[in-house]
Amino acid sequence: MVRLEAIKQKYVQTLMLPSTLWGHELKVLYHILNENLFEDGFSASKALCLCGLADHNTTTYFKRATGYTIEQYLISHRIACAKEILTTTNIPIVEIALGLGFSSGSSHFAMLFKKYVGTPPARFRKNAQARNL
Repeated sequence: MVRLEAIKQKYVQTLMLPSTLWGHELKVLYHILNENLFEDGFSASKALCLCGLADHNTTTYFKRATGYTIEQYLISHRIACAKEILTTTNIPIVEIALGLGFSSGSSHFAMLFKKYVGTPPARFRKNAQARNL
């Protein structure tokens, strides 16, 4: 689990504030999203509540600035980190799913992973390992 935590921390450190993100509220939201990226059950509504924001304009501005809805942002970055973990470790997929905030477990994670990457996580890992031989 220590290795998983280290990879997650390293991943969050690589996230840069988009230059298109303007306004204090959006910058605060962006930082809250990154600080809680892998928290179990963390969602767009929780992020907005933590910021004290709950209006439609905030989500619209965020999407314009980043190209993602808040939920898409959370999922895409969780999946990107999962790819790194799958490529570099043998941590079980269910442990990866839970460690990255997919509270419903590996089946939901696998479905989203396949949607975003085009292949299930187990096959992705197998292909990555084959390339590294």
